[in-house]
Amino acid sequence: MKQKTLKIENLACHESQLRDFILPILRGNVFHLTNRSGLKGITKDGLIRNNKNGEFPYTYPQSARSYARKRGYVSLFDLRTTSDDELEKALSNFYFLNPPFVDNNPIFLILSPSLYPVLIPWTQARDEHAWTEAFIPYCGIFLSRQHPSF
Repeated sequence: MKQKTLKIENLACHESQLRDFILPILRGNVFHLTNRSGLKGITKDGLIRNNKNGEFPYTYPQSARSYARKRGYVSLFDLRTTSDDELEKALSNFYFLNPPFVDNNPIFLILSPSLYPVLIPWTQARDEHAWTEAFIPYCGIFLSRQHPSF
């Protein structure tokens, strides 16, 4: 499979401007959130690896019971059709614009639309009654395999 080139665009803003500056860029897209060390590994490997085997440090306390991690999925955020109300609920559950593990340097990797057909919506976790596992309602989505097309 031909690997696509990862286009990197550096954007800077004060954390108080994230909602006004970064959120409009993310709306309408599916993306993965990572930090600098995560990006280094992703660019080295050419793909985002799942953490089913726990080879990477957990990024937040809920990682140990993550719906995606337990199944070998990659966790993503889906803001293609999320309403303003759903977005606010999701941000109150997990402030993905600048969570602690990114050290004020969030990195958003936007998924290629060619992978949209293989995405697994958060509603699958809900429908499986996976309430003891961690997932983000309304904008969480999962990629069922590691894939280089970002």
